[in-house]
Amino acid sequence: MTTSRPLPTTETEKSQLKNVLENGERYRISVDAVVTVLDADAVRATALRHLDEVTFSSAGERDSMEHQVRDDLSAALQFILNAEGLLGDRADVFMRSASARVERDGS
Repeated sequence: MTTSRPLPTTETEKSQLKNVLENGERYRISVDAVVTVLDADAVRATALRHLDEVTFSSAGERDSMEHQVRDDLSAALQFILNAEGLLGDRADVFMRSASARVERDGS
């Protein structure tokens, strides 16, 4: 079940939210996951579909990303990975930033 925090409507609610965002405790969450790709073609196809949902600054940039996704499974995984979705859509947590890196595991 996804939840969303309603936007503050009163000045008091806005002030309280601003205060929490500026002064509330922050936590760094580290996640290390190793995955085995069961269907490389499906991963690439998903990444290629996602390309159509992203706005690129130029056609060349999009072409470059498409080339990477087709040629490098790590790039395809990176493109479909949603680090911001780590905690889901929760009303009680504000995701300040998220990033992820995909690299081939040496094993």
